[in-house]
Amino acid sequence: MADCNQPLKAECFELLETATQDFDWDALYAHLDADAREEGNDKDPVEVVTRLLEMFLPAPGQPVIPSRIGLRVIALAWVLNPAYFEGDPSMSELAARCGVRLPTLAKRTGHFSRVIRWRNHWQRHSWNWAKGAKEPPEGAKPKGGA
Repeated sequence: MADCNQPLKAECFELLETATQDFDWDALYAHLDADAREEGNDKDPVEVVTRLLEMFLPAPGQPVIPSRIGLRVIALAWVLNPAYFEGDPSMSELAARCGVRLPTLAKRTGHFSRVIRWRNHWQRHSWNWAKGAKEPPEGAKPKGGA
């Protein structure tokens, strides 16, 4: 059994001495310092951020209304995980907190759900999740919750 007071560091290894370490620090620093638009960088994060901005920002020629952009961000966050918001609220509760009508928030959450093909636990019952759905399936609650 090893002595608990025995140092675990090798005698010939200095933690802060990079010359004795077998790691390509120069390549790491060069990669971290690189412009994301340069060749050789991973394009996936750039594409993801670009797509998110396209989803949040208005179309060209449309006015920029910060409250709409913020509501889109809230809608996507809620679709991904309602627990991002205190108390894991339902969409109705979140709409009330945001001071918007339920259909306004539902339009945005539904859009993001269809785009990223993701539903959270509050959306499991949604009949209109499939793209192009027009009529509720037999037995589904009609609009208004009657």
